[in-house]
Amino acid sequence: MQSFLLSVLAHQYGRGPAADFAALFPDPWLVWEAGNWSPAQPTTLAATQHPDDPVPLQDGKSEALVFQLRLPPGKTEIVVGRAPPCDVVVNDGTLSKRHATLLRTERGWSLRDDNSRNGSWVSEVVTAPGKLVPLASGVRLRLGTARLSFLDSLALHERLSRR
Repeated sequence: MQSFLLSVLAHQYGRGPAADFAALFPDPWLVWEAGNWSPAQPTTLAATQHPDDPVPLQDGKSEALVFQLRLPPGKTEIVVGRAPPCDVVVNDGTLSKRHATLLRTERGWSLRDDNSRNGSWVSEVVTAPGKLVPLASGVRLRLGTARLSFLDSLALHERLSRR
């Protein structure tokens, strides 16, 4: 799964037309919001602010990471967890190795908690393991204690243009 630092996307695409961004990136996005996190394993990875980004980061140290939810042909789901072989890896110890699944159906996108240890929330409502919960653009997710946002391309571009 392709990922970007939010500040890099904002610097590169935030000032351009929203329609151009949506044409280039038609798929929805999952934003791992900046904030406190509990590394699942030792790491030397550190994300810092882009030097040309005029907006200070929330705590001055962390940066949101953005995952483009592009499905390969013939695939209908994206697995989220703290370790490979998950499609989206969020290195946070409060996530299960395989925490939840994002599913694309004819009705749109849904989230299913995969019997995770620390639970999943959609708009601050806990989800029952195995139950599909529909997602709309702008909805806030919590997997363990990791905060994420599910956005379509136009909503992400709006956020990029405010940076």
